[in-house]
Amino acid sequence: MLTVPPVHAKAVRPGLVNVAAYVRPAGGRVMENLGQYWVVTKTHAWLLYPPDASPVTIGDPADVAVEHGRLYATHALLESLLPSAGVGGGGAASHGGSAAPAGGPGTLPAQQPASTSPTSPAAGVSSGGGAPAPGPASASAAPATLAGAVPSGLVAVAPYVAAAGGQVMESSSGQWWITYHGSAWLVYPPNQSPVTLGQPGAVAVRGRSLFLSQAVLAQLVPPASVTAAVYQAAAGSPFGAVPPALLAIATPPPVEPSATLGFLQRVLADVHRWDPLVRVVATPAVPADLIRAVMAEESGGQHAVVSSAGAVGLMQIMPSLGVAASLLAVPAVNLWVGSRLLNQLARRFGLTASCWSAGVLAPGCRHALHLVLAAYNAGPANAARWRQIPETLRYVRDVEAVLGAQ
Repeated sequence: MLTVPPVHAKAVRPGLVNVAAYVRPAGGRVMENLGQYWVVTKTHAWLLYPPDASPVTIGDPADVAVEHGRLYATHALLESLLPSAGVGGGGAASHGGSAAPAGGPGTLPAQQPASTSPTSPAAGVSSGGGAPAPGPASASAAPATLAGAVPSGLVAVAPYVAAAGGQVMESSSGQWWITYHGSAWLVYPPNQSPVTLGQPGAVAVRGRSLFLSQAVLAQLVPPASVTAAVYQAAAGSPFGAVPPALLAIATPPPVEPSATLGFLQRVLADVHRWDPLVRVVATPAVPADLIRAVMAEESGGQHAVVSSAGAVGLMQIMPSLGVAASLLAVPAVNLWVGSRLLNQLARRFGLTASCWSAGVLAPGCRHALHLVLAAYNAGPANAARWRQIPETLRYVRDVEAVLGAQ
């Protein structure tokens, strides 16, 4: 049997022991993220707390507790996740008992070929049929570097999984995990991950963001779950449901930076990256050129931007408008909400379809455009006095300049 060091085994209440001390001999650790506590080994992860969010402890809240930032659980529960027989086997946990059946929550799917269709179901997520994870990779499979442009074909993971209720977690040792519906997968570094093993070009980290190939990502979180989750959640917002056709558009690849372009040209290049989505959300009263100009001023076409005030994404939308920040992190949702807001303001201040001709604003409509932009920046109540608000004055002039530069 696994011996828990006495100094760490003091129960927070009868029957509970310190989880970190129990899993440490197996090479495991406890990770906390946004109030959720996970037990993580080299190849497995289980969400234990809170019990109502955990497939492992659901229905048994007495089996787990957190006090003073430490996770505690019953010995029986921990034995079902990390049985004594599995502790000496190279640190890879095996499932036992009935709390977490093999192939269930926390099980890594078998490695899939890079050519797997993006529309294929997630391996081991819902079917419970995940195969054992492959063994460690050789040291030659070096992780992707943390600098430079994102490799072609990789997409940002956080907005994608957030739309399905998942998360991206980074450990202090530089490992990156995807968590989704009580399951978790180690995906970076590639020489440690059964998911990306042998596929170092399928994953990269740039700055504070994780990127994966769409084929690998679709194995873990199927596109259908992302579309359904976003559509359902956004349907209850003041801006209505996001059209499925918009959600079906793949995230465009990042634009390669060019030293020969000036600042405005580089910003416009990043903004035009989103044209496939912009064309869907544009309307006669709020054409694509206007959406691009607002996006350029708000975020410079960078979809992961969050302001100090909490505004999110391409169009810098505040969650206080009624859409969750996790949804606003999805570019399609962000553009939909931003364009709907611009259309609401256009109707209020008289910016109509007749004001535009091939993206060019009629001179008689400049006042209406100024009010729309001022209201987007400072709120409708401040629109009429936009010239007296220095930040809004600059904002309106900058957006108008970008609009004329397209």
